[in-house]
Amino acid sequence: MFRPSRSALAATALSMAAGAFAMPVAAYAADTTTSLSATQMVAELKTVATTSTTAGASGWNVNLAATVTLGDAITVSGAYVYDPLHKAISSRIRVANRLFESYAVGGRGLYQNLADPDMRAAVRMMGRPEVKYAFATEPSLNVDTLVNADGPAPSVVLTEDVSYAGTKTVHDDGTTDYAYHTADDEAYTIHVGTDGSLATIAVADSFMTETLTYSYGPQVVTVPAASTTISMTVLERGIRYLHMSQVVKGVGQEGASRVLRKADGHIVKVASLRKIVRAEVKADNKIMGMKMIKVKNVSHGVRLSATNPWTHKSISYTVKASGRKVVVGGRATTAALGSGFPAAVPDQAPLTVPSSWLDARLLAASVK
Repeated sequence: MFRPSRSALAATALSMAAGAFAMPVAAYAADTTTSLSATQMVAELKTVATTSTTAGASGWNVNLAATVTLGDAITVSGAYVYDPLHKAISSRIRVANRLFESYAVGGRGLYQNLADPDMRAAVRMMGRPEVKYAFATEPSLNVDTLVNADGPAPSVVLTEDVSYAGTKTVHDDGTTDYAYHTADDEAYTIHVGTDGSLATIAVADSFMTETLTYSYGPQVVTVPAASTTISMTVLERGIRYLHMSQVVKGVGQEGASRVLRKADGHIVKVASLRKIVRAEVKADNKIMGMKMIKVKNVSHGVRLSATNPWTHKSISYTVKASGRKVVVGGRATTAALGSGFPAAVPDQAPLTVPSSWLDARLLAASVK
């Protein structure tokens, strides 16, 4: 979900010092600043959370702007939209030049853009280059629960991990600022509008400045068109076939490794090899949710094969007993060589929608 950790909930107070909030110096002559204990800060922000929740009853959105310094300066920007009337959420975040986009619709399911290279390569392999999103059906999805658990809702960001002593500054224009430092030396500034609702949260530390800007009222979330969407189940199947050779060979090597451990230095029995490798194939096909790999007995062992249903290309590897050794596709295998299915397919981004509003530093590090 696109949710800020506490270190990602806000950005610099510089935006407040910039033109958007600039006023003649004399206009702030009546500003009043008081000190707050941690208990008082919690109570004050709880009141702001309640007012903000009321203001956002028909919807709200948040814009994110951040700069993260990890060697080079990396720009992070995003927008989160909550439409309670239509039970929908959208989340877009751009880290440098990489876009993460996701949607959630109550009672329907989750959408995610194909941010991972393997996802895009899979749809091209399928002959569907127009596809830009994956959809996972989830009829029980409750958007309100999702927002309160994982979104940057005012009711969440103003009540979690805010027990710090700080200050309250009331401006003569009717707005209020709350400021405090965390144990990690992150400087927070929470700006509250004249109506008592959350306007911005800002945090700054030695590595990052980040700002979340809130607005309230009815929202519109437009989900991806069916013509540009693919089932996540089908997409995952495509990714498996994209790496078909690695998958089949990996299963063969893992089976061979198990055979050798079973033999424990003795002559490898063909019957034992066939039984163990077949069990390995069955287990991996079950994990993949499809009978991708087929097994056939051959002299001294078995042949593992698979055929890509989109490209119609086939791949096969033999696993054969050879004295005290097991040969996979012409190469002798040691007991420690097995790679197994989990290592056979490159990592892919999980389908979590909306994308978590993570610490901007983590987002920047993930694409650096």
